[in-house]
Amino acid sequence: MRSVAASVRLMDEASPVRSVDREAEGRRWVAALSGHGPAREVAAATLHAMLLRAARFELHRRRAAFAGAARETIDDLAMQSADDALSAILNKLDTYRFESHFTTWAYKFAILEAAVRTRRRAWERSELPIDPQDWSTLPARPLDRRGRRDPRTPHHARRPVQDASRRPAQATRRDRSRR
Repeated sequence: MRSVAASVRLMDEASPVRSVDREAEGRRWVAALSGHGPAREVAAATLHAMLLRAARFELHRRRAAFAGAARETIDDLAMQSADDALSAILNKLDTYRFESHFTTWAYKFAILEAAVRTRRRAWERSELPIDPQDWSTLPARPLDRRGRRDPRTPHHARRPVQDASRRPAQATRRDRSRR
């Protein structure tokens, strides 16, 4: 069985994209990934290997979030990130504007996917335990940072529902204040 590095080298040699010209490089990538047959498969495999390297790099950069995690877990997250990034790139291929190198644009997807997976994993095992008796201590209405009602709260949610027996008394007070 070949190593990943050897497979990547073979894909790089068979790659339809080997250019310094940014726009020409981008057009070749788009054409190769938009086509059909073996050329598309080679381009997709080459791009996936690049995305996998980018995802591994990002996960390694965020390794503090994986304290105690097995290497297989991190490799699995990198593979999932690369898979999702490749899928997103293929779906958004027509939005590539040739303003940067195609690979730079593609790396963005892998880095974003890896970062999202890292953040999700960090919250997977987090729990905010609230005992049933603590629910009564939470404010009935949303408050902003200063303890005031949040102005973004819908109007109907700001006012507490009034008891029908209190309405006439309030109306009477309003009538007295107008006189």
